[in-house]
Amino acid sequence: MTGKRDPAPATKQDVKALVDAIASSHKQMERRFAEMQKLNRKWKDEILGHFDVRFELLRSDLLDAQNDRFGNHELRISRLERNSSLNLG
Repeated sequence: MTGKRDPAPATKQDVKALVDAIASSHKQMERRFAEMQKLNRKWKDEILGHFDVRFELLRSDLLDAQNDRFGNHELRISRLERNSSLNLG
């Protein structure tokens, strides 16, 4: 399409060329869309993998902190019992 108006009506050959050009563009867009979907799936899986790792590390840290708190609590009780000369257990 050059922008010039051609007063002659479109021929079957012109219409076929236009349909072929549209079909070619459509195929290119489908290929690009499929490629983008593939890349997005890869990116999503990578992000979810990182999230799973971070979540597991956070979960582990929280469990360790809770265990340390209870462990420190038991040590403190033992120390207080020794210092107060109470031996309850």
